Amino acid sequence: MTATIVPLNSVEACDAGRFGPKAANQAILVRAGLPVPDGFCIDAEAYREQVSALGLWEAARGAFGAASEAQMRRFALAMRLGLLDKPIIPQVLEPLLEARRALIERTGALVCVRSSALVEDR
Repeated sequence: MTATIVPLNSVEACDAGRFGPKAANQAILVRAGLPVPDGFCIDAEAYREQVSALGLWEAARGAFGAASEAQMRRFALAMRLGLLDKPIIPQVLEPLLEARRALIERTGALVCVRSSALVEDR
């Protein structure tokens, strides 16, 4: 695949720091031989590339360093709107679409997306 997209059955996919705890746990189950649907993982680096390309780092830093909850919410909203307002950059989108196409071709199945954000389950 690519540096930011790896097969769910790869050793790399077991890295919760890169792919989130849900993806890493699923990868561990796959590697243990348990029945898990085929899939792939997207590295958190893809998100960082998108944030950087859209110029959203100031809002990201502001959200985590805000002096008040209201200020944090404003920065978080700016990030959310910034991400929703612009298309996914080609260097992230093209490998993602290729991985999706290959998965559908390989399995013949519809594709399901499961979020595994790095801080989602904390």
